[in-house]
Amino acid sequence: MRILIYGAGAIGGYIGASLISSGESVVLVARGEHYKKIYSDGLTLTTSGESITVRPKLIIDKIQDAPPEVDLVVISVKAWQVPEVALAIRSLISSRTVLMTVQNGVEIPNQIAQIFDENQVVAGVFKGISELVFPGVISYTNKGHLTLGNINQNSVISVNNIADIIRKAGLDAVVTNDIQLELWRKLAMMAPMSGIGSITRSPVGKWRSVEGTRQMAADAIKEIVEVAQAQQIDLPIETVTNLLKFYDNLNSSATASMQRDIESGKPSELEYQNGAVVRIGNHYGVPVPVNTYIYNTLIPQEIVARDSVDDLA
Repeated sequence: MRILIYGAGAIGGYIGASLISSGESVVLVARGEHYKKIYSDGLTLTTSGESITVRPKLIIDKIQDAPPEVDLVVISVKAWQVPEVALAIRSLISSRTVLMTVQNGVEIPNQIAQIFDENQVVAGVFKGISELVFPGVISYTNKGHLTLGNINQNSVISVNNIADIIRKAGLDAVVTNDIQLELWRKLAMMAPMSGIGSITRSPVGKWRSVEGTRQMAADAIKEIVEVAQAQQIDLPIETVTNLLKFYDNLNSSATASMQRDIESGKPSELEYQNGAVVRIGNHYGVPVPVNTYIYNTLIPQEIVARDSVDDLA
């Protein structure tokens, strides 16, 4: 299978390197110093003191240099970058190409399905801890897990074939008939952690131990459950207690990638996490005061970060 990974960062680079090590033909798209390092020295994965270095079939920083057709495109840039990427890859997409998304949030797969044929879109929900620690080096602390599903349940695409390739690469992969439920489950996990960590500028170990911010987390999760249920998505109310237990079991120093981006002054996935809860909640008439507070508190800094990117363009 000819695979293109657009965005060889923490998640895309981890998936891509794993696929390369299993013998798949992979083209990586990266930028800046990360691209230069992979081009010169390969891409290194590290975990628990062990490391492997792989070399992709091709590493590019301009999509114009990609092969004319690919079988699978994994779109692994941040959510806010997806519209630009979708336009860039149009010339590579044939009627046989599968497009797989792995972003946080619930809106991206449907956005891609509106640009391309929805029968070609597979949504992936990635769970795992990986980080781009240096250009050309990605660290992960546990084996990645992907849940995959067709956006259109009547699609003829065999998601099982993609899952088999991912398993061969050493990751866990399962196929679901209800990918929307899995997308909302992850949003319920990520948006409260991302948002509360960002407004308090503290790791999970701090805000989960303070009564007020712990209650904010519980309320934010409950709001997401109610928004999901308003769309006939069967996200149970037990999600609240289950996720609080999940936060309790995380390393006390853990932070979400959205929080790390915000603290670094970079554009973040705020619009696609807490912002999505606010937009969809308002559409369905579901009150979401905690997610609204998080969003309104953080959006001024997000605008500054986006303006900075535009100024450098």
